[in-house]
Amino acid sequence: MTAAKFIFRSLWKVKYYTLATFGLFALSRVFIYLDNYCIAALFGYVGTHPEQAFSSAALSWLAVYAALHFGSNIADGVRTFFEYRMDIRLKKNLLVSLFRQTHKHSPAYFAAEMSGTVSDKILSLENSTRTIVWRLKGFLEGVIVPYAVAFPILFQINGSLALTLFVFCIAVSIIDYAHCQKLKPVSRDAAKLESAVSGIMVDSIANARLVKNCAAFPHERACLAKAVNKWVRSCIQRGKEMGISFCYNNTLLMALHITSLSILIYYWQIKDLNLTQTLIALTYINLLKTPCSFFGEASIQFQKDLGAVEDALNLLYKPLEITDAPYARRLVLKRFPADKSGTAAPAANTLHPATGTAAPAVNISLPATDTAVPAATPALRTTPPSISFQNVTFSYTPDKPLFSNLNLNIAAGEKVGIVGLSGAGKSTLINLLLRAYDLQNGKILIAGQDIAGITLFTLHQNISLIAQEPALFNRSILENIRFARPKAADEEVRAAARLACIHDTIMRLPKGYGSIVGDRGVKLSGGERQRIAIASAILKNAPLLILDEATSALDSESEAAIQQALQNIMQHKTVIAIAHRLSTLKNMDRIIVLDNGKIIEDGTPHKLLKNKSGLFCRLYNLQISGTLPV
Repeated sequence: MTAAKFIFRSLWKVKYYTLATFGLFALSRVFIYLDNYCIAALFGYVGTHPEQAFSSAALSWLAVYAALHFGSNIADGVRTFFEYRMDIRLKKNLLVSLFRQTHKHSPAYFAAEMSGTVSDKILSLENSTRTIVWRLKGFLEGVIVPYAVAFPILFQINGSLALTLFVFCIAVSIIDYAHCQKLKPVSRDAAKLESAVSGIMVDSIANARLVKNCAAFPHERACLAKAVNKWVRSCIQRGKEMGISFCYNNTLLMALHITSLSILIYYWQIKDLNLTQTLIALTYINLLKTPCSFFGEASIQFQKDLGAVEDALNLLYKPLEITDAPYARRLVLKRFPADKSGTAAPAANTLHPATGTAAPAVNISLPATDTAVPAATPALRTTPPSISFQNVTFSYTPDKPLFSNLNLNIAAGEKVGIVGLSGAGKSTLINLLLRAYDLQNGKILIAGQDIAGITLFTLHQNISLIAQEPALFNRSILENIRFARPKAADEEVRAAARLACIHDTIMRLPKGYGSIVGDRGVKLSGGERQRIAIASAILKNAPLLILDEATSALDSESEAAIQQALQNIMQHKTVIAIAHRLSTLKNMDRIIVLDNGKIIEDGTPHKLLKNKSGLFCRLYNLQISGTLPV
């Protein structure tokens, strides 16, 4: 997207406020510039008729001057009303639209770009766009209105004088603008380097604990200093170009002014202008200094802001890697009646991990949507979907294919464990199912529907993912658990936390569920963060559950306590579980063993353990013997 198109679209959303603001602003400035005409005409009249200084003709010029001045004040007052609303709405629209545009990108985009750089570009683009709008308003005041007022008046006084000045002013403006174009690439480079500095700072501060633990501050300082020095050199170059442009502009302006005065003196000398005409012409010749001067200075600043806008657009409006197909439809899954209450409840005698006592039986309503189901209507549960990978071919780079014609079928409601050494393709398989990347060939079906033809929103709506590294917001525990279902009732959140064996831990915190977890959940232990993520997945209650090392951050006691909770929430769901702790997969219906993107073993845990030469059996025995971590 070009900068001009982006700015036009932004202003079009507030077009009525923009038109009112610019129209009233132009009207106010026309009144002010006509004031100058009244003053020049008044003194010209008094100069030629000193005895009539207080005549009705002289006083009428004063009255017109006062009326124009009063009209300008009124127009400015009303303009301020619209201008304030235009600015607020413009800022709101920019932030919302840029936030939405950024979230359209795929995980690959965020893996490649620093989060600090992306956030800096959003703020830079918003600020630079609004600055350009104000510069356009200044251009209206400093160039368009003076030309529109001055030249008609000068043409009325003396056509030759006006035409000469008009041609000279246009020539000066064009030459000046052409010279200012050199600033555009320099400004764009400076904006890019400034964003790089912000990205390094945000990334380092976000990992401040790691920096301290590794005593790596000198290294971080050196990295920042290197980036800052590049930015400083770029700014110095931009300042040099700006200084040259200012000198160039002022030289042209001086030439214009001397030429204009020389022409005016010439016409005065040949008696082609009287005193009043000379004073009016002199007034507007001085007035024309403003647009010529402003045009040059505004061009310099405009190129600087335009460079920042284009640099931000190049990052934020990169072509989207993953998008909904034009024919994309919602993922449709069948529903079936749940139990009589429409709830899922833990066993009545489930032992609480912290106390060893029987935890109270709690009911957690798990609707398919956030809309409450009337009591008279039988509760419905979403049917767990089948999954089919058909001739899937995928590679991150063309020279290193990972999957080649991979075929894998998972029945509806089946619990499947994925096992393999690092780099075997386990996480990539999950990413492809989530459509974080598009396939080079083949297709993936959920409930018989190709995910390439399903909207990303409904695809993700029907999948719960508990990742190895849980992502938490710097918000309250309540907000983090409720994130996947914002309209869930507080009691549903607490019930989900109980099922995830985290409720008592939360209640021991000073503010309970209102406790802020810190940046990325830094105030909580790894196991606590993982259990909050599990509680959120329980609350979401999607028919497809993905466990990516979901218990990796738990100690043995906590893991044992939560296994029963995981078994409870896996009911009536299709489950894919990745685990290095192979003992956690003993209750899976099926185990898939991957090696270099190929399925080398497929069967029940019992069957695979019988194959003594198989990779699964060897890894399992190594973990049991203690050679590998359990």
